Amino acid sequence: MKKLFAVIALFFAFTIGASAQETQKGDIFTLAKKDATELTAALQLNEDVSERVYQIFIHKHKSLAVNPTEEEKKDLFKRIRTEIKDMLTQEQLVLLEKNSAVFNKLTLK
Repeated sequence: MKKLFAVIALFFAFTIGASAQETQKGDIFTLAKKDATELTAALQLNEDVSERVYQIFIHKHKSLAVNPTEEEKKDLFKRIRTEIKDMLTQEQLVLLEKNSAVFNKLTLK
């Protein structure tokens, strides 16, 4: 009887742990989609660039989920800003300057 109880307890412990990990993954993708949508609207990005921005934000949120040090965060945000700026056209860079508050909010937190 004790063994049966122990097996059931372990089963539920692993089930709850797996569920928490799935929720965290879902949150990462939801946050990345929200960030990408906001930047896409602000900079009028096409679908291809928007998808690339989404992938960058997925990387951002996955990296932040492992609790990096302040130095690692600083490096991460610097790389994100550079990657996004490198893929923008001249017109989009002008919009970026006009919407710098949105860009800063998404790439400096």
